[in-house]
Order: sequence, then C-alpha cells, then structure tokens
Amino acid sequence: MAAAQLPDMRLEKRLQYLVEQMAAGLGRSIPLACQDWSATKAAYRFFSNERICEEQILAGHFEATRDSVPRTESILLTVFQGEAFQACTLGSFKEQVHIDVGPALGNC
Repeated sequence: MAAAQLPDMRLEKRLQYLVEQMAAGLGRSIPLACQDWSATKAAYRFFSNERICEEQILAGHFEATRDSVPRTESILLTVFQGEAFQACTLGSFKEQVHIDVGPALGNC
C-alpha cells in the first residue's frame, strides 16, 4: 500500500493500519477484523471519506501488477463461453492457438 495516492499522510497511515487489520483477520467482516467498536467505526469513517476513492486506494496495486507482468509481444486472452473457457494467444494472427479448457473448471 506504499504506492497508494491519498490526499495526506494521515490517511495513508490509516490505510496501512486497516490493511494490516484486514490481513490479520482474513475472511472476517470489518467488525470482526477490527476487534472493537472504535476501530470498526474508524474503518467505516475511512471508507466513507469523500476525499478518498477506490482508484486512489488501488493505484499501488495496479502499478505493482502492471510492473510484474513480463513484457511480451503476444497476449493471452481467456474467454468464458457457456460451460467452457477458451484461451488463445494473440501474437501474429498466423500463430493463433486455441485451447478448449472444457467444463471441468466449473466443478471447482
């Protein structure tokens, strides 16, 4: 969350604290992850702050994801069609490869 672009340092510290709380209580609701009413209320105040938007919070995540993807000349496209996933690489159109993964993924 270091790359989150929030309006001031206080909000960035609050976000870092919230991320740590949510990570420690992975899968729990906000009240359970925060463990007490004052921390829960602070979390809800943070999320309802009009100076903060989703894009600002996720900016660092998107940047890290973009930087971790290797630069290639081909693109992998995965499409869900009915009961099956289809994947194809889009390098040059002469080299398209289609893979039918099948409906087995629906049983996960």
